[in-house]
Amino acid sequence: MITRAPPYQARGQIPVKSLMRARAFPRRLASVTDEELIELMAVTVQLGCARMTAAQLVAFSDCVARAEALPARPWWDRKAVAHAEAIGLLGEMTGEPALIRLAGLAAGWTYDRALAAGRAADQIILGSHRRLVDHLQAGDADAAAREISKQLRVLGFMARLSPAWPGARSPACPSPARPGAAPGRRRTRPAAAIPATAGPAARPGRRPRPPAGR
Repeated sequence: MITRAPPYQARGQIPVKSLMRARAFPRRLASVTDEELIELMAVTVQLGCARMTAAQLVAFSDCVARAEALPARPWWDRKAVAHAEAIGLLGEMTGEPALIRLAGLAAGWTYDRALAAGRAADQIILGSHRRLVDHLQAGDADAAAREISKQLRVLGFMARLSPAWPGARSPACPSPARPGAAPGRRRTRPAAAIPATAGPAARPGRRPRPPAGR
C-alpha cells in the first residue's frame, strides 16, 4: 500500500507553487543551473511520491527493468536513453505541467552526462534507480529525494572528469611544465636564456663587434 507524504518543503527551497506560476517558471527553467536542476528534481520526486498512482509506479519500475536488461556494450548510447527515460517519468507522477517539463530537461541532462561518463556510470545509475523504486514503493519521499539528488550529482561529477566532456583538456595538448615536474616532460627554454651567436645576424639592431686587435 502506498502512503502519502507531505510535499517537499526543505529549508531554503523555493515553494513548489511559486515555481509553477504561468509566466515566471518558463523563464527560470530556461536559465536553470545544474545545482538548481538537481534541487528542483528533489522537489519533483517528493511531490511525485505523494501524488503518484499505482500505474505510474509500475511504469517507472518497468522502465528501470528495461534499462537493466539492455547491454551496455556495444550500444551505450541506447542504454543512456533508457536511463534518461526513467528520469522523465518522475515528472509525470506529479501531474504538474511545469514539473513535467522540468523532468524532461533533467532527462536530457542525464543523457548528455551518461554519454560523457561512459559505461562506468551504468551500475551507479541502475543501483540508484533500484533504490528509488524501493523508496517510492515504501512512500518514503525524503529518501527518494535524497536518492535522486545523489544520483544526479555523482553523474555530473563523473561527466566533468571525462575527456569527452566539453571543456576537458585534450591529451594532445598537455598543460605547460611547472617547476618540479616529472623528468621526461619537454620544456621550452625562454628566449632570453638562449645565448647570442657571434655575427651580424645574432642580435638584430645591434652593431657587430670588431675583431680583437683592430
